[in-house]
Amino acid sequence: GQKKQSVMSEENMSTHVQQAICGFAKSIALGDKQPIASVLQDTLRLLTLWFTHGERKEVNEAVRVGIREIREEVWLEVIPQLIARIDHSSEQVMNL
Repeated sequence: GQKKQSVMSEENMSTHVQQAICGFAKSIALGDKQPIASVLQDTLRLLTLWFTHGERKEVNEAVRVGIREIREEVWLEVIPQLIARIDHSSEQVMNL
């Protein structure tokens, strides 16, 4: 049989990424009673999505909204990852 390749449209991709970012942000915000490793893993996944798809306006906005829900202490754990991406190619990502 012949395999069919599924190609996700840019709009669908953006929608899925936005939903994933919202889900990770909610998980991180509610994770104050979870082990730090679990919260850290979700935070790193959120950052990966943001750094990969942050040039999309709607994705960047989802990150902006999600950040407001997350405690400041969480970001202390990922400072090295944030510093490594300080010179990101997307101006929207850098400005957030």
